[in-house]
Amino acid sequence: MCKFCNYSEGNVADEDIINKQIRIGEIPDVLSMEIYVNEDYDGKPYLIGNLFIPCAGESILETSTEIKYCPMCGRKL
Repeated sequence: MCKFCNYSEGNVADEDIINKQIRIGEIPDVLSMEIYVNEDYDGKPYLIGNLFIPCAGESILETSTEIKYCPMCGRKL
């Protein structure tokens, strides 16, 4: 178990796979993007991606894909 797939009972993993601030032109930190592994309400593991506005805390796009293996260490989830 690695730091990216270390989660339990719906808690978020210890560390995001991707956590980046996105700059547009001269404006820094306009958007943030994070991707992490987590369980959904049904207990199945998902790779979750979120694009949001940091200063407002509003999510622009959120997506999730059911996975069977950790994308970083290959462990069966």
